[in-house]
Amino acid sequence: MRVAVFLSLFLATLCLSAVASADVTIPVTLTLTPPSTTNVDSVSVHADGVLGSFVSGGSTSNLSGTIDIEIKALDLTAVAPIEVKFTGGTLNGTDVHFTSPGPSGGQIFFDATGMSGTSSTPTPPSSVTLSTPLPNFSGTFATGEHQVIVNNGSATVSSNDALAGAILSLPDTRNLSTAPLSLVDSTTPGNSTIQVTDLGGGLFRVDLTIPFNTDTLLYSNADTSGLGNVYLNQAGTIFATGQFQGVAAPEPATLALLALGGLFSTGGLLRRRRIGG
Repeated sequence: MRVAVFLSLFLATLCLSAVASADVTIPVTLTLTPPSTTNVDSVSVHADGVLGSFVSGGSTSNLSGTIDIEIKALDLTAVAPIEVKFTGGTLNGTDVHFTSPGPSGGQIFFDATGMSGTSSTPTPPSSVTLSTPLPNFSGTFATGEHQVIVNNGSATVSSNDALAGAILSLPDTRNLSTAPLSLVDSTTPGNSTIQVTDLGGGLFRVDLTIPFNTDTLLYSNADTSGLGNVYLNQAGTIFATGQFQGVAAPEPATLALLALGGLFSTGGLLRRRRIGG
């Protein structure tokens, strides 16, 4: 009888192990929510040196689309994210148009159109520091360990200011597929947040929050004859959410039934062996 009880408990443990496998990798597609306080890219220009006294201006681009990620978790029943990797998706941004004062009374025009991009993790994976216990996990990871770039579309800088045109060699059109702009790269400071919420029945929601404030060098001192560097700054917060199906954690009553079933099954086996002998 003791052997039967032991075997029944062992069988129940095996069932639990099958339900919750350690260190699972979960792919999730997250969708950006409609622009409001998040998913708005504040685009602006600034400069240092002599150019810093007049180069300014900016506008906003509304962001939409998806971010694909992979979560490495402890198991599928208690999804504690321990690593996160960006694997793709498609981000879209609305067109941007703004002006900056020129040095001789004219204006400098900045136009970006047809913008879209993607995300990646150049050196995966990024470790997650958990801050919230079961049943809903929340953790942070270094934003700069990932990339969110605009690598489709074009950006044009033009001017009706003669001096600006001469200094910056305008007009200048850039193909973003060969000279992408970064929302997030290795220079982006701060942490991002990932939250996994248990919705019940093995269904989980993932919320991803990525604050960004990143400069891209447009024109260097070498380009401007030593008059200063010109930067394009992109700042804001990306918020994306999605769901995945995990495994519902077994209830204590279920475990008892598993053990009881194992007991009956094992006992039956033992009795059949005695009869057959």
